[in-house]
Amino acid sequence: MADPNRRIGTLRCRDLMPHLGGYVDHEISAELREAIDAHLEGCPECADFGSEYARLVDTLRSLSIPEDGDDSVEARLLGRLGRLWSASDRPPGDDSTGA
Repeated sequence: MADPNRRIGTLRCRDLMPHLGGYVDHEISAELREAIDAHLEGCPECADFGSEYARLVDTLRSLSIPEDGDDSVEARLLGRLGRLWSASDRPPGDDSTGA
């Protein structure tokens, strides 16, 4: 994994994570999109992660989930994603989950 504090352009690797959803959904400003594009061009690790994230979003959107589905599934998924994202903020070799 890339150093989360590595800066390419105006963004560090860790700065990308909170904006990936908006990036994939085209819900961010043109200025932020340009900054992310510049970072992704210079950071193969973030580019690979971003591609995997976009594929995951596409896969999840293709699933047929009933509208009256179990809300706990979404809560568990968001919780797990939150733990994974915060794990990238931990120093190398720290395998703790914070739980």
